[in-house]
Amino acid sequence: MGLLDRLFGRAPAAPEDRLMAAALQRAVELVEPKLALARDWQVRLVPGVAAAIDCARDVARQLTAPHPLSPAAWADDPLLRAAFPTAAQIDTVLAGARDLQRWFRTRPEAAEAVALLGVSVSQTRQLGADVVDGRVVQDLAIHRVTFSGHALRVVAADAEALQQAVGARVFNDLMLAATRRLAEAATRGKELNIVRAMLQARLRMLAAGERGLIDESADSGDTDASADPAAAAAAERASIERQLADLDRSLGDLGSGPDALDRQLELVRDTLLHAREALAVAPRRLRVDAMNRVLPDDDPRGALIEFTHVAAPTGARALVTVSVARRDLPSGGLSIAAVERTL
Repeated sequence: MGLLDRLFGRAPAAPEDRLMAAALQRAVELVEPKLALARDWQVRLVPGVAAAIDCARDVARQLTAPHPLSPAAWADDPLLRAAFPTAAQIDTVLAGARDLQRWFRTRPEAAEAVALLGVSVSQTRQLGADVVDGRVVQDLAIHRVTFSGHALRVVAADAEALQQAVGARVFNDLMLAATRRLAEAATRGKELNIVRAMLQARLRMLAAGERGLIDESADSGDTDASADPAAAAAAERASIERQLADLDRSLGDLGSGPDALDRQLELVRDTLLHAREALAVAPRRLRVDAMNRVLPDDDPRGALIEFTHVAAPTGARALVTVSVARRDLPSGGLSIAAVERTL
């Protein structure tokens, strides 16, 4: 396990300053190695990387206690019943969990693994009938929660190791968000440079008293048609120069020009400082019945389920820690435990 992974455990294995140095180095390696050439890059990047670490730790520390994941556990676990429509679907998910299968293959001595189950979660509202105070009431607003897209992607030997691995992955996700911000800025910079080049060409033609055949600026109405040609040219020249000045400021903000590395470093830092806007995480509790209808907290007909809810621009996921026994991992279509249950 790398030094960076220890950032997200209960007890760091190295002093905080050493861990921060490792995190800073990892950040520039992932986002843009050239950032390490910027002046005082480590000092300037510390606030952003610290914010990313705090966000990743928050996700890791909010993980639930492990739920045994097996068809046999389905009937007695309200969360599994809500997340999986049938016990058989658990076998289907385990059979398709390649990371989990690979983990067990490379650790023949391991009897159990702990993994992170990620599930897309959505809530719908519709009108229907329900029983209220002993009588059937029509046209009630019924909320139902749906879980789909089950995936087991993070696997570890125990809950502590899983916490570390999840924190490291969230940190990587935030670095990818910073990389995306740099790429968007670069694309926008290219677009602005095209506009800048065309304005400069118009300025040179104006200085030579020339225009193009399809030069739209000649009919743009920016200048007074009654003004003399010299005054009109001066006014147009002033307008172009103002636009160029605005473009130069915008390009500077995007990290172009001689201070490109400095501005790029600031873009990365600022993106990471707003990590919680890109990745909102919170514990979520719902009371649901057998049909996944969401009920009031005090409704005795339902059972309470809890999971970690993570919302990002790309969608929302429910995260649940699960434990999987080797004997419950399907092989050739059936798990060992499933075969034993038929004997």
